[in-house]
Amino acid sequence: MALILEQANAQRKVWRNVKIETPKENGGYREDQFRAQFQLMDADTLKDQKDEQIPDFLKTVITDVTGVKQAEGEEDDLPFTTELVDQLVAVPWIRSKLMQEYLLIPAGKKGQVKN
Repeated sequence: MALILEQANAQRKVWRNVKIETPKENGGYREDQFRAQFQLMDADTLKDQKDEQIPDFLKTVITDVTGVKQAEGEEDDLPFTTELVDQLVAVPWIRSKLMQEYLLIPAGKKGQVKN
């Protein structure tokens, strides 16, 4: 199949599964997962990011989140808000996994949620 350049250059939103290891109080980790939708940015925008700008960058490209609950045992996911994104990005191990998942998008890693 031929590459359709106008489609390749289009602004797209992509869902990714974000798997994190949450530290437990008594040691070890618990595997957690949620989904984040990212707005893809052009290469120049991404290249200009510095480490201290990563939280702001993530706040710009995350357009939706599902599978995040306020407390253990709650039925409903938290609604998507900018405050929820702020809370996720504020946690170092979640922030690093969000950035990692964003950077893996162009690789088309198998097993991810398709649009």
